[in-house]
Amino acid sequence: MSLSSRSVAAQRLLLVPTLMTLVAVAMSAEPTPKVTPAPAVTPASNEVITVTATKQSADEHRLPASVTAVTEEKIKERSAHSLAELWQLSPNLTQFTDKPNGQLSVRGIGSGELPRFGGEENPTRGRHPAVVLYVDGAPVDAERGLAAFDDPLDVQQVELLRGPQGTLYGRNALGGVVSVLSRDPGAQAELEGRMFYGTDNELRVSGAGGGPLANGLGLRLAGGYSRSDGSLKNVTTGDDKTASWDRLQARGKILYQASEELDLRLTVGGTRYEGSTDMWVPFARREQRETVTNAPSDDTITGITTALQADWHWDKATTLTTVVGVSQAKEEVAYDSDRSALDLGRTDGSNTATNGSIEVRLAHQDNGPLQWLTGIYAARDKLDYQTSTHFSDISTNLAFPIDKYFAYIQQAENYHKESETVATSASLFGEGTYNFNSHWALTLGVRLGYEASKLDWQQQQQSSSVNVFVPDGSFAYSGDRSEIHALPKA
Repeated sequence: MSLSSRSVAAQRLLLVPTLMTLVAVAMSAEPTPKVTPAPAVTPASNEVITVTATKQSADEHRLPASVTAVTEEKIKERSAHSLAELWQLSPNLTQFTDKPNGQLSVRGIGSGELPRFGGEENPTRGRHPAVVLYVDGAPVDAERGLAAFDDPLDVQQVELLRGPQGTLYGRNALGGVVSVLSRDPGAQAELEGRMFYGTDNELRVSGAGGGPLANGLGLRLAGGYSRSDGSLKNVTTGDDKTASWDRLQARGKILYQASEELDLRLTVGGTRYEGSTDMWVPFARREQRETVTNAPSDDTITGITTALQADWHWDKATTLTTVVGVSQAKEEVAYDSDRSALDLGRTDGSNTATNGSIEVRLAHQDNGPLQWLTGIYAARDKLDYQTSTHFSDISTNLAFPIDKYFAYIQQAENYHKESETVATSASLFGEGTYNFNSHWALTLGVRLGYEASKLDWQQQQQSSSVNVFVPDGSFAYSGDRSEIHALPKA
């Protein structure tokens, strides 16, 4: 056989599987008499994810922002027990602190100032964190709120907007926004529950249910309890449950569809977390997961949120929304501040963050090229905190036995600090998006705001003997300031 005849034969052999493939594809495909563009879908669930943290309902892929939306289905698929597990799904996001649940850093922005002494109770550690937290529309202090509401109980969706969101949320949203939304009452009665048991005697039990109570009125209730002995052992006290903790949660939501134009939602939720502060493992004992502090103590975090939202649909494209939110997050700690087997230092403290806000906004969204929203916002935030740190007067310097420990480390024997910070703000904002075509859109916005804040601070330090290395740092301060700011967006 000549070379040309071999080539023709080879082409015929290749043609057979090619034709068979085309026939198989044609037989498996459904008839498509009319071709229409399909909506963008998520690869995992094949459904369009709607995001509401931008204060207008929009498909995730159409937003002019970097967004991660974790739906209820994803939470159940991962059997996620904490928000910290969900952050693993979002790029450029880091959670770090010396507590189990703490600050978020988005693209390197979000952490607060690190104090020289004092730990969990010190508000300078993220006093104004650059990541804003909302739970069902209620603003929650992010530093304490991310720990208080860490368990995604009966959550419908968790949305994270990365990058500056000042136009819609104000100047403290430089890093981004976290919005946690719970499930609404359904059109039919339902009841569900979950139970988990794992290592370290970890137990999680939760249940939720509800449905229609009357025409247009629905109710949903959810509750949960979880606990664990922890995976650390204290070799000084012999306690093998030194990292134990437990959490109790509850939430109720009422949905009232007063008419075709008016919807009302009232959500009330609360949580209480109690755990140990003995989390510091010396580097040499990291493999054994052993701590050495001689006086491990407690960290108690409580939180409560209340949110009332009214949506008045003027027409199919225009909606007037009013949201009133109030929250309080409180943390009380007592711990061994030297983290060692010696009785060298102890810290006790508490702080309470109370937030309240009201927002009224008008939004227009239809199939036309222009979508817009405008609104007004007012808020009042208050933080009360106090902390006391005591350093021992025993001697740890063998060369000079009379030297007291607090003098040896060049600190005062007793520190006491307390403060009250109150901030009141009001702002006017607006944003619009013009869609040139299916690929290009331009979004412009601006927020004009006024804020007045007042700080009352008192600090005392005392020692039982003169410490020449530490001058008296006791003082009191009271001051206030105000500012007008403009936050543009393009």
